[in-house]
Amino acid sequence: MDRPGRLLLVSELRVRNAAYNVSLSRSLLAWKRRAPSPLYHPFRPSVCHSVPVSEIISVREEEEENGSRQEDDDDDGSWKKIREGGGKVCRQSFTVSYVERCRPHRWRCAEVTFTCPDGPLHQNWVSSIREQLTSITSRPRHLLVYINPYGGKRQGERIYEQKVAPLFAQAGILTHVIGGSVTTAHSCTVLQVMEHQGQKRGRRSDAPS
Repeated sequence: MDRPGRLLLVSELRVRNAAYNVSLSRSLLAWKRRAPSPLYHPFRPSVCHSVPVSEIISVREEEEENGSRQEDDDDDGSWKKIREGGGKVCRQSFTVSYVERCRPHRWRCAEVTFTCPDGPLHQNWVSSIREQLTSITSRPRHLLVYINPYGGKRQGERIYEQKVAPLFAQAGILTHVIGGSVTTAHSCTVLQVMEHQGQKRGRRSDAPS
C-alpha cells in the first residue's frame, strides 16, 4: 500500500456512536478508534481501518435524527449535539462505500458511516472525498458493456442487472449495454469497428506535425 502522504483532513468523527480519529489524504482514507480511558477499559485495543481512495466506490450524504433516550444515555457528554425543533438530536452523517479484500481474488462491497458534529464539517468531508474521486484519471466515466448471453448458465443479463449495474450507477459510471438479443456476430463487428477506429487515431497521433 502506498504511503498516505500529506493529510487533507483530520477530524474526530463517530462510527456507531464510538469516537474515531479520521484522516484523508490523496491516496488513503483511514479511521482509528480513539483509545478509551485505561481506567475503565485497560485491555481494549485501539481499532484502525484504512482504504485506498482508488477503492472507494462513492460517498453519499445522510441525516440522522434520533431523539431517543437510549442515545442520550449512551453519549459520553463530550460529543456536541445540535437540537432542532421538538428536541430531536440532529447529526450530519455520510456513508463511504468501498471495496473490501476478504481473501485472495475475492472482493466484496462494504460501507462505513461517519457522523459529524456539525453541518459545515460534514460538507467539507463529503466534498473533499468527492474531489479525490474525481481526480482519479484511471477511473472510467463511460463504459461499453457486452453481456455474454450464454454466460452464467444463460443468466448473464440478470446477473448484470442485479449485481453489476447498481455498482456502476453508484460509482457514477455511465454505461451502454450490448447483450441479450444482440448476436455474437454483431458484437464482434462492433469491436472490430472500434479497434479499427482506435488504430486510425493512433496513426494520426504518430504522424509528424
